Amino acid sequence: GLKGVAKERWQWPYIAGACIFITLNWGSYIYATTRGFILQASLAYFINPIVVVFFGGLIFREKLRPIQKLSIFVAGLGLALAFFIYGVVPWLSFIICLTWATYSMIKKKVVLDSQVSVFIESFSMVPMALAFIIFSEVNGIGAAGTFSGWQWLLLPATGVVTAVPMMLFSAGVKGIPMTTGGILMYFSPSITLVIGVLSGEVITEPLLLTFCFAWVAVALYMYGIYQTIHRLRQRT
Repeated sequence: GLKGVAKERWQWPYIAGACIFITLNWGSYIYATTRGFILQASLAYFINPIVVVFFGGLIFREKLRPIQKLSIFVAGLGLALAFFIYGVVPWLSFIICLTWATYSMIKKKVVLDSQVSVFIESFSMVPMALAFIIFSEVNGIGAAGTFSGWQWLLLPATGVVTAVPMMLFSAGVKGIPMTTGGILMYFSPSITLVIGVLSGEVITEPLLLTFCFAWVAVALYMYGIYQTIHRLRQRT
């Protein structure tokens, strides 16, 4: 419980780091979805698992299979080509991916119960969140100057529609094969992609190029998962 946090002081820097990076991650995602960069948010979560795999091999020396290395290379090549050909990089996608991957790596070092660590992460950001809310309201860019009537119900509803799917996914994924769970990970960015297009966003040439390479990388990544599961079944 929370008493263990006081005893495990060596965990404090990791918990603080997790707080910072999850805040940056969600802040970047919210900015992307509210400022007309929904497609970049979609791209971020397409390549996010591949970035996490790369971090695992780089920092934790986890052994990467050849097809995993290939998927990382393909995803990185798409970003590089977008920059060299068009001089444009989807920076929001990059930031969302990098902050989530860093958060994931930090969480591997946290030995506290997941519910306790998530509570600390959420609670410790309350002062900063309140300060930002006050700043926004004072400067006329907060909810008070934007919302009216039933729209006030939308803000707290975002917490519900964020937490409930995460809990359902965490509960449901335990009883299904890893391959199915892996495929389900891509439903969210796929739906986000559709929402972005329907919202009127234009898939620019550099973004389309990056998406194409990301889809190839995802296909390779999923095939690698399938190979792993197939080999485990053969052994048993």
